[in-house]
Amino acid sequence: MEKQRNNGGQEQQLVVTGCSMGAYHAANFFFRNPWHIDTLIALSGVYSTGYFFGDYKPTEIYLNSPVDYLQNNHEDPLLTKYKQARLFFCCGRGADEELMLKDTRALQQVLESKEIPAWFDYWGTDSVHDWDWWQRQAVHFFNQIE
Repeated sequence: MEKQRNNGGQEQQLVVTGCSMGAYHAANFFFRNPWHIDTLIALSGVYSTGYFFGDYKPTEIYLNSPVDYLQNNHEDPLLTKYKQARLFFCCGRGADEELMLKDTRALQQVLESKEIPAWFDYWGTDSVHDWDWWQRQAVHFFNQIE
């Protein structure tokens, strides 16, 4: 990777982020390609394909279901990269967040079992599945980045 002058000569790293399905895509992209990403901020995401496909998981679907493929991931290089990143997951407990809350908790269990540090934050029952809340959450988590 080419060195970036505006980054003090250090390799440039990326932040990936998203809300709702964007959170799923950001997380899936990070977990499949962690080499040039050092921060993930995922807000109100679904991290399993079960909602869309049930238990039916041919290879193409399985490899896009982070909760599933991370449970079976024992590759040291990938786990090492995950452990070096800053991972932020947030979900409200308000209206229309039930599925996202369930999947965020499932992902938290998987990451904890792999000893991958991540910040999981569950906002109150007033925090609903909506842009007003995601904007507040995004500001909160971007302020946590050094």
